Amino acid sequence: MIQNQHIAIDFQQDSFWKELVQEFQAQISRRLLTKDVLLKFTNIKEIVYIIDGSIIRIDQISDTKKMLQIMQNLEQIKYLKWMGNYGQKLENGTLFGEAAIKIWEDAIVMKEESREYGRKFLSIITSCIKDINSQVQVYEFGLFNGDLRQGVWKIIHNDQAIGEGSYDLKGNKIGQWQELHQYWEKDSREIIFKGEYKNGQKFGRWDTVDVGLKQNKVIGKWVELYDLWDQSVTYHGEYKNGERFSSWTIKDREDQKIGGGSYTEKGIKNGEWIEICAEWRSVCQINFKGVYKNGKKIGFWDTLQYGDQKIGGGKYNDNGLKDGKWIELHDEWQHWDREVTFEGEYLQGKKIGKWNTILNGKQNIGGGQYDQDGLKSGQWVDLCDGWEGNGANSVQFTYNGEYLKGKKVGRWDTFEKNQKLMYLTLILPVQIYQWRWLI
Repeated sequence: MIQNQHIAIDFQQDSFWKELVQEFQAQISRRLLTKDVLLKFTNIKEIVYIIDGSIIRIDQISDTKKMLQIMQNLEQIKYLKWMGNYGQKLENGTLFGEAAIKIWEDAIVMKEESREYGRKFLSIITSCIKDINSQVQVYEFGLFNGDLRQGVWKIIHNDQAIGEGSYDLKGNKIGQWQELHQYWEKDSREIIFKGEYKNGQKFGRWDTVDVGLKQNKVIGKWVELYDLWDQSVTYHGEYKNGERFSSWTIKDREDQKIGGGSYTEKGIKNGEWIEICAEWRSVCQINFKGVYKNGKKIGFWDTLQYGDQKIGGGKYNDNGLKDGKWIELHDEWQHWDREVTFEGEYLQGKKIGKWNTILNGKQNIGGGQYDQDGLKSGQWVDLCDGWEGNGANSVQFTYNGEYLKGKKVGRWDTFEKNQKLMYLTLILPVQIYQWRWLI
């Protein structure tokens, strides 16, 4: 599964309160995307998530002694929030500790009940797995002792256990486990990994069920699934001391080479690489070609279609951050109906200045300005989700309005492709008012 990142921070250092640019693969609905997320840590102990110049989430850092958890699921970043009651008393006087509920699109997906028994703090928890999207409700069920998972934990879908395993007293996975592929979906892929843990580490033989790929110890040659929706791509290479090593090849379902590169003995990408897009399919065939240096992208990287047709790209600086002019693909770019690109300039990993939204390489259909902090500012034309550029029945709604420091303000108009006004939205500090015209 995509794991939410944990980072250790010294909150006493003034130098901490700066910015961090993270690039990671993130999941939303049925799509796997690679997004640049700008994280800002404020001097009032907040984490601000900024994607494409828009502030989409602000979290308060409540405990500065613990490692921070950085969310990587775009649906969770946008929609998941906490509600809770603390310090309640039961009728018998027992401290209830905490009753917390996570709300996801107005549906309860997590409920936790905690009680103190003497010096033991036990918690029975039913929680939404970090990476499963809101259309596929999958839950974990087990026992906490303090912050440690202990005993048998089960993974539940539709009231049935689809995975399980055990934790020891130190919270390490032990014994036989059945785990889900990180993009497991009931209707489209049911890939499960079976094997053994020893002191929290995978050990011995691991099998990939429902695909037929047999995996052994993390020693020698391996064939691994690429993290896609359709099981069409595999990685071929060698492990050494538990790390990917030497040359690795990426192949499609016809066993044709479509990418690859080399790893150092420490499992770090180095030298020339050809990578595939997160949703690589035969109808798209999008690749990224460039150079790694000690695990960081440097120099010019080209975005290619069908192996040699350049459709985008730009330059990374020596710190692995995007710099200078870039042409980027729309998240849902497809050869047939969404040939949309975004063209503009980066400075130290942040978008700045004028960015244009281009259809079919020539028609300007939207865009606006980014300020020096990488936030949308001034007048903008945004595309609706699922925007399609080609075809008589295509979806072509745009939203026209103003941003102030990454947030929408004032009047926003919604237009369809023939430029008829459909909605008028007024965004005020407290409330949002919307009117609709039937056309």
